[in-house]
Amino acid sequence: MTGAREAVDQLQQQINENKRAVQTFIARLVNTKAMQEDLTHLEQLHRASADRLARLEASENEAAPHVEILEAASVPQLPWRPLYARDAGISLGAAVALGFFAVWMVEFFSRPQPLPTGVEQQHWWPVPVGRELGSAPRPLLTAENARLPAPDPEPRELADAEIAALMRATSDDVI
Repeated sequence: MTGAREAVDQLQQQINENKRAVQTFIARLVNTKAMQEDLTHLEQLHRASADRLARLEASENEAAPHVEILEAASVPQLPWRPLYARDAGISLGAAVALGFFAVWMVEFFSRPQPLPTGVEQQHWWPVPVGRELGSAPRPLLTAENARLPAPDPEPRELADAEIAALMRATSDDVI
């Protein structure tokens, strides 16, 4: 009887192990079926997305304007804006014109008073102007202006006797 009991215990143990194996297999089978359903659902989403992408590309190609390139683009040699040389020329021209206008306005509003009759105006430049053109030019250098003062004597070196005389003439307090 002990042999039969041992055989029953052994069979019971095998049944328990087989139950655990079946439960593990069933859990894996359920997990595999869930993954397979997810995969099927993802494949359907992928197909739908691919179809939608194909439709969008087709509609974009139909709606897009047709472009024909007539000539290749060229690289510019100069910048389009600003043209510094032109702007500097305009500024300089405007400054010169405004300067001339300002001088003209000053001269226009500050006219000199007319001189009384018989008074001759003297000019600061030595060239004769107006009525003086017909007369002989005055000499710029006259005989009394031509004499120069005598030059100062050049500095010279003192002789030994002169140095000794200077040393004797000084007092001891100075040195």
